Amino acid sequence: MPSLPPPMWAELHYTGTWSDVSLLAEKGFTATRGRGAERDSAGPSTGAMTLVNTGGRYSRRSPASPLWGQAGLNTPIRYGYQGAGSVWAESAGTLTSYLSTPTSPAYDLTGDLDVRAEIAADSWTRDIAHIANRWGAGAAGWALRTSSTGVPQMFWSPDGTASVSVPARAYLPAHAGQRIVLRVTVDIANADGRWEVRFYTGLDAGATDPSAWRLLGTPVTGTAPTSINNPPEPLCFGALRPSVTPGMPGRLYRLQLRQGINGPVLADTDTSRASVGATSYTDPGGAVWTLNGDMMFTDRHVRLHGEVPDWTPQRDKSGALRTLQIAPAGITRRLSSGEQRLRSPLFREMSSPAREAIVAYWPCEDSSAALAVASGLPNHPAGTVRGAVSMAANSAAWLASDPLPTFARGRLDFTVTKYADTGQVSFRWLLAVPAAGVSATVHLMRATMTGTAAQLDVWVTPAGSLRVAAFDADGTALSDTTTAFAVNGITVAITLELSLSGTTATYTCITTRFVPGLTVDDPLATSSGGGTFTAAAVGRCTRISLGSVVGDLGGTIMGHLAISTDLAGYAGTADANLGWNGELARSRLLRLAAEEQVPLSVAMDGTRQPRLGVQKSNSFLKLLEEVERTDMGVLVERRDAPELVYRSSSSLTNQEPVLVLDHADGLFDDLRPRDDDKAPFNVLTAKRIDGSEYTYELLDGPQSVQPPPDGIGRKSTSVDLSLSSDQDLPSQAGWRVHVATVDAMRYPAVTLNLANPRVYALADAILRTDIGDKIRITHLPDDYGPDDIDLLVWGMTDAPSASGWRITFICVPASPWEVFVLGDPVRGRLDTSGSELATPAAADDTELLVATDSGRQVWITTAGYPSMFPLAVTMGGELVTVTGITGTTSPQTFTVQRSRNGVMKAHQAGTRVRVARMAAS
Repeated sequence: MPSLPPPMWAELHYTGTWSDVSLLAEKGFTATRGRGAERDSAGPSTGAMTLVNTGGRYSRRSPASPLWGQAGLNTPIRYGYQGAGSVWAESAGTLTSYLSTPTSPAYDLTGDLDVRAEIAADSWTRDIAHIANRWGAGAAGWALRTSSTGVPQMFWSPDGTASVSVPARAYLPAHAGQRIVLRVTVDIANADGRWEVRFYTGLDAGATDPSAWRLLGTPVTGTAPTSINNPPEPLCFGALRPSVTPGMPGRLYRLQLRQGINGPVLADTDTSRASVGATSYTDPGGAVWTLNGDMMFTDRHVRLHGEVPDWTPQRDKSGALRTLQIAPAGITRRLSSGEQRLRSPLFREMSSPAREAIVAYWPCEDSSAALAVASGLPNHPAGTVRGAVSMAANSAAWLASDPLPTFARGRLDFTVTKYADTGQVSFRWLLAVPAAGVSATVHLMRATMTGTAAQLDVWVTPAGSLRVAAFDADGTALSDTTTAFAVNGITVAITLELSLSGTTATYTCITTRFVPGLTVDDPLATSSGGGTFTAAAVGRCTRISLGSVVGDLGGTIMGHLAISTDLAGYAGTADANLGWNGELARSRLLRLAAEEQVPLSVAMDGTRQPRLGVQKSNSFLKLLEEVERTDMGVLVERRDAPELVYRSSSSLTNQEPVLVLDHADGLFDDLRPRDDDKAPFNVLTAKRIDGSEYTYELLDGPQSVQPPPDGIGRKSTSVDLSLSSDQDLPSQAGWRVHVATVDAMRYPAVTLNLANPRVYALADAILRTDIGDKIRITHLPDDYGPDDIDLLVWGMTDAPSASGWRITFICVPASPWEVFVLGDPVRGRLDTSGSELATPAAADDTELLVATDSGRQVWITTAGYPSMFPLAVTMGGELVTVTGITGTTSPQTFTVQRSRNGVMKAHQAGTRVRVARMAAS
C-alpha cells in the first residue's frame, strides 16, 4: 500500500563520493525529461526540490558547511524513489561481479539452446561485456556477451576446448540504461542440417509467444551441425569466470535458460525475489543465487541525474526555517550555455589532438576582412597576406570547409614553429584551379627547409600539370619533374612527401580528387609522380607559402595547409574531406559525441538508418538535432546518468507495450484526449540541405487535403534535412505525412497517481517506462473510440509530494509507427488498398460479401494460403476475425467471428474493410 509522501531520496556528489541530502518531503520534488509536446524538441531535463538547510549545511559559501570548498556550480545531483517496486541486482561490471549458482546436471543441454537475459547496461560500448554463461578455464560451454561496438555475440564449444563465435548482424537497439531482453537461440542442426543462431530482443524473458520477440539482424548459419558442451561450471549472470574482460555494468533483472528453442525451462532466476541488503536468494527451482564481487541488491530508482546551477539560500521571516530551493538541470543546459559553433569537418579533423604528427596547420577559413591567417593549432603563429588574395571568397568548391581564399597575384606566408626532425615530412593542401587554367606556369607552394634540399617548389602549368623541384642552399636544382595531373577544373588534395633512405631522398607528389557528391563509401581517384636525389638529411620546414605575387593564379582556390612529420599523418582524413557525406546516422552521433567528449549512446540496430549529408559548421547540439530531425528519432537525456541518449526511429517501430493500463480499473483521475485538427499537416515539402526538394500531399482519407467533410483542407509545412541523396526525399516526405495524419485521438498527457493502490500495483511497469516506450490503454469509453489506444512516450514528469505521487507521460499516437515486416504473421500482411462490403451486413451475420476495388489484388483464400488464417480485419469500427475466404474473384465470401472489440452493429454496403495490425486469435 503506498504512503504519502512517497519514499524519496537525493544525493550530491562532492569530495569524490555521493552523499545523502535532506529534502523537504512535504514538497517533494519534480523531475521533467524529454519533449513537452508532439513536435517539440527536448530541452534540458529540469527539476526542483527544497533542501532542509538546518545549520547552513547546504550554504556552500559558509565555512561551517561541509560543502565549503567542495561543491560548486553544476555540482552533480541525483534523486528518485527507494522502496517502490521490485528489487534488482546492480553490478559494477568488474571482472568478478556476477550472480552465480553452483553447477548442476539440471542445467545440461541435450540439444538446442535458448537463453534470455533481461538487463539494463550502463554502457553497451564501453568494453566487451559478459552477460551470461556456463564457461570455465579449460571447460568451455556457452557464453553470451556484447562487443565493444554494441554487437551481441554468442560463443559455444562442442568439446569443451574449441569454440565457435557468432556475432549478431546488427547492433543491440538499446541505449545505455535502457532495460531490454536479449535472447539467443542456437539450433544445433536446422532443416538443412547446419547450425543456426538467431538473436532477438523483447520485453519479457519468459515470453513464449513468437510475436513478443523481434529478430535482431538476420539468422547466422554454419556449414555443418554442432553440439554444445556441458562443463562442470556454475551458471553465471553478469560476468565470465575467470576472465580478463569485464562483466556487464548495470542492472540484472532476469535470466532464463531453456532446453531447446522455446522448450522446457532449465533455469529461471529473477532478481526481484531478492531482498535489499541480502547477498543471495533462492529461485523457484530451489537454486541459490549468490552475489560475487562488486554487486548489490537494490530498489533505488533514479528519476533525474543532473547538476545544480544555483545555490541561493533562503530563510523564513523568523530565520528558524532555513531552506535551499534548487532547480537541478540535465547536462544539456550546460552544453548549450555559451555554445560555440563547431568548426568545419576539415578543420576539426586536421586540428584534432589525436593527429600528433601534424606539427603545423593553417585552415585559411578566415573571414573576408582578415589581415592574417590564423593557425589551426594553439600557440602557433598566424600567416600573413600579401597581394591579391581574397579571403573567404569561395564556399562552393569544398563543402567540408568554411569559405576559402582565392588567389590572383597574391601569396600567404607562414612561419613554422620548430619541431623534431623525423627524417620525413609531408605537406598537404587543397587546390581548385579554374577550368580555364592559368595563363603561365605559376608557383603554388614553396617550402624552406634545413636539410639538403633547402627549398621545395610546386608550380601549376597552363595544362594543369604539376611541376615539383628541389634546390640546394646555392639554388642548384637537385631534381625537377613535371607530372600531367590535369588539375584544371577539379578539386584535389595535394600531398607532397619527402623521405630519406640511406643517401637517397624520395619525393612524391600525390593528387586525390574529391568530386562534389562523393560519399564516404565511394572510392577516391589518386594520381602520383615524383623523383629522387642524393641527400644527407631531410631537415625541418621553417617557412612555407601558398601562391605567388609574380604569377597570376586567376582565381585558384587553396587552403587547409598542413605539415606532418609522418608520411601516414593524413591517413583516414578522406571522409572529413567529403564533409562526412553519406555517413550513417548512428556513426555521426557517436563520432560527434566522441570528438566533443560528451557521453552519448544510441538505440539503433543499424539495419535502417539514413545516410546523412555534408556536416556543416554548427553547434554540437544543433548537429545532433539535425540527425534527430532527419531520422525522426528522439534525442533526450538519460534518466539515471549524465548522458545523452538517442532513440532512433527504427527503435520506435513495432514495439510491444511496456505499460498496459485498463481504463475500467479506475486508474485515471482525469484522462483528457483531444480530437481536433491541431496536430496534422497533410502537405509536406522535404528539402535536402544544398539539394533538391520533394512535396508530398495526402490526397485521400479523413486527414487529406480534400475539403471538409471528406478531409481537413490543405495544411502545409516544410522541413530541411541532412541527406546525402535527393532520392531519399520522397520517402522522407511521405513518412512524415503518414505519421502526422494518423486518424486517431491524441492523448497529450497521461497522468497516473501512485497514491492510488490500483495504480501502485503497476509500479514496476510504470517506473520502468521511459521515453520512446509504448503505453497501451484498454477498455476506453465508447466515445473515445472502439479500439485500444497505443501511445509512444515523448516526455515525462515525476511530481511526488505529501499530496500525491503523480507521474505524467507526454504521449503521441503509436499506430503510425506500426510498419510492415516481411514474413511476420501479423505485421507481414498487406492490405488490398481498397475493399468494402458488397452487401449490407446485419449485426450477427457470420458470412460477409466483400468486394475489392477495380484494379486491386483480391484477398487470399483459405484454399490457397491455409497457414495465413485466421486474420483480423476492421469494418466500421468493429474488429472481426476472418477464419476463411472463398472465391478468387471479386466479390469474395468471408467467414467471420464478429465483435472482437465489443462493437456489435450492422453495416451498410460500401463500408470499408481493412487488415488489422493485430493477432487474429
